[in-house]
Amino acid sequence: MIGQGRGLSPDLGRKPPRLSAPCARQIILSATERRQLKQIAYSRTAPYQLVIRVRIVLDAAHGYSNATIARRRGVHIDTVRLWRGRYDSERGVKSLADRAPADNCVRPAHGHLGLFVACASSGPQQRETHAA
Repeated sequence: MIGQGRGLSPDLGRKPPRLSAPCARQIILSATERRQLKQIAYSRTAPYQLVIRVRIVLDAAHGYSNATIARRRGVHIDTVRLWRGRYDSERGVKSLADRAPADNCVRPAHGHLGLFVACASSGPQQRETHAA
């Protein structure tokens, strides 16, 4: 027999089994949800970021993969994962809205470009400011 006695495995010509990638969260929309999301997706007055997020959710509900949605919408695949996951766990258009920044992080006011504020997790009393 060919290959016997030489240390060759009998399945030498076979490809190793392919590991499947984790499945993306499946989004199933009710007729009301779909109608509401489509209204925002085609709005001319809605904020651009909200429109993109809504279109990501609609594409996900249509069955597109995260990679396909990322290409279609011109965003990073991690962005698709974020909004798909958030919509799935929180449901509704409110889940796609921007969130307020953390209370322990102070942002410089407009016009203070040279000001850097340390975002200390220990509380507002120990914040330090540094001028550039």
